[in-house]
Amino acid sequence: MKTVSLLLVGLLMPLICSSRAQAGTWGEDSVDYKADVPRGTELRIDVRTAAGKGQLNQAEWQHLEANAFSLHATDRCLQYRATFKSDNGNRFPVLDRVTVDLTTGQ
Repeated sequence: MKTVSLLLVGLLMPLICSSRAQAGTWGEDSVDYKADVPRGTELRIDVRTAAGKGQLNQAEWQHLEANAFSLHATDRCLQYRATFKSDNGNRFPVLDRVTVDLTTGQ
């Protein structure tokens, strides 16, 4: 079995930056997505966060576990990537939508 990996950039790697005040603590953060993942394929979603755009390229990607990820109180930018894998290069997952939910506690 051959695995073909395809990393699409551009629309699938949006940059989300916020100027929220640092008051309070961050709550539970998640990335949810709707996708059709046929047998023999895989869709992987990763996120990375940083205090600013300049630091984002040095930030490590976090694989989503149960769609959750950790966000530091100083983080203001978030980026996600979708990696599509196929066992034969003929069929791939179809990603319909991605929703990022950031919550803040008091």
